[in-house]
Amino acid sequence: MLCPVSSTPAAVIGCADAQLAPLGGRLWAAVSDADLVEGLGALIEVEAHLAALQARLLGEIATRDLARKKLAWASTGEWYAHTAGITRGAAHRAVVHAQLLVGEREATLAALEAGHVSGVQAGVICAAIDQLPTNPTLRADAEERLLVEAAHLDATQLTAAGKRILTVIDPDRDERRA
Repeated sequence: MLCPVSSTPAAVIGCADAQLAPLGGRLWAAVSDADLVEGLGALIEVEAHLAALQARLLGEIATRDLARKKLAWASTGEWYAHTAGITRGAAHRAVVHAQLLVGEREATLAALEAGHVSGVQAGVICAAIDQLPTNPTLRADAEERLLVEAAHLDATQLTAAGKRILTVIDPDRDERRA
């Protein structure tokens, strides 16, 4: 299938979706074990690429405040919850994480684009770093460490690693919050 010449995000994404469509009707019982495992691995990597693209699009929509200014919604989070069919809490977190990824968490966005971390892991990293003191060097070091950890930890384990980093870097945090 040939893709249209247009390079608008919607056209490129639509073309990619059309390329995947034939897989929907496939008889999966006839696919080899190796092809199933390899296919899922490739899909996971594509999901990471899509999560990075989604962060870029959502971050720019939020930066321009398009949901409020052009689409008559109260906020980007409210609009995104409706558009994506997700909870408002999940939508607002997605907007915050998208803005962090395209701003302060560039290394995490690069890892997401490269397929080295999942969208969920990127969210875990953003949430963990957001709890740290605002020192940019400290946050960059924590981000680097969590990206290394993400290579061999699932999202649950990475969340625990983020909490450990927080207690090491800011041991008095709980006392200050009480």
